[in-house]
Amino acid sequence: MEVDKLKLKDWSQTTLNYYLGEVERVGEDVATSFYNQSDLSRVKECDLMIIGINPGCGCLYKDWKLKNDLAPNYLFRGNPCFQGKSDETIIKEMSEDYYPEKRRYGWDLWKKIYKLLDYSSKGDLLRHLDRFVLTNMIFFGTANEGVIPKEIDKISCAKQTVRLIDLLNPQLVLLLGDQCKTLFEQANNKKMIEIEARNLSYCKLGSSFVFAIKHTAHFYSNIKCEEISKTICYALDHPDKFEDKFKLVQIKHKIDSNGTIQWIDSEGRLIHEYFCKGIRGNYTKENGTISVSLKIDDNNSHYVLSIISEGNHPDKFKKMICDYCNSKGWLKSDNDLSYTKDLSNDENVIVDFMTSLLQKMKDYRETDLPE
Repeated sequence: MEVDKLKLKDWSQTTLNYYLGEVERVGEDVATSFYNQSDLSRVKECDLMIIGINPGCGCLYKDWKLKNDLAPNYLFRGNPCFQGKSDETIIKEMSEDYYPEKRRYGWDLWKKIYKLLDYSSKGDLLRHLDRFVLTNMIFFGTANEGVIPKEIDKISCAKQTVRLIDLLNPQLVLLLGDQCKTLFEQANNKKMIEIEARNLSYCKLGSSFVFAIKHTAHFYSNIKCEEISKTICYALDHPDKFEDKFKLVQIKHKIDSNGTIQWIDSEGRLIHEYFCKGIRGNYTKENGTISVSLKIDDNNSHYVLSIISEGNHPDKFKKMICDYCNSKGWLKSDNDLSYTKDLSNDENVIVDFMTSLLQKMKDYRETDLPE
């Protein structure tokens, strides 16, 4: 849905007035300079909104050169450093330009979010300024979140940003860091659902999926990137199924050094499990990835085990799977590496079977080099 620019301009003026009031309340020798990141005039339809805690640079308000030239659309036009530049130039600065003072290429935040989303082929969202918005819970800029003046009303600042989420109605909102998540919850008076402790939480805000992740300043392994990416993008691609799954069952999210992810319901039944890429560089390059799913068929009469082998896995790997499934009484269907078993079987037997099968697959990946 196309965004309403008039409402965004109204938001800009109202929010500017709020921040100027906050400056007056706490004093110009306490408050800092402030700005919004994205130029909202460029946004047509917002698919993605990335929200950090606050801008990573600023000066005391009393020393701010722009303080006497703040037009009503100041926040609408975004970061002053980007004004007058083309979309291509801005993306290039974010993604690849060299910053000698920081001795790095591009913005860490942009590059890590791009990498994370690109595990599910959605990284290109960040290359279109008319489709994604970068902003903050608090617009006052400081060297880091730890030195935001304690006098600032953080929750009221966050409420201005939540109003912006409502107006943009993005498909996906990413909250970066614990403090950002906490302020979002306080501003909405709404607790997010924890999928994996300290790593991934979510809620719905209107029709938007809101996910909270660790800040991009933290280390993200390839396995963790793919886990988060596939969970988020599953929600985007299957919103009805995701809502049902994560509301109706208690998820135990398990990930170990071998890259296994398990979603298990409150009664111990395995819903879905897959193996991440990037566990062993050479193996992944040569032999691709393995996905395993266990579900109940549409007739509610059989378990259906599906194993999808993407890449060039050796024949002996597939034979190992076939032999083990046959030994446990699973019937092979017409599709390659697909098996069924009568639903009357005890669930604990099924879980034990899956655990053993997945362990054999992990052992193979760890010990056998590509042929």
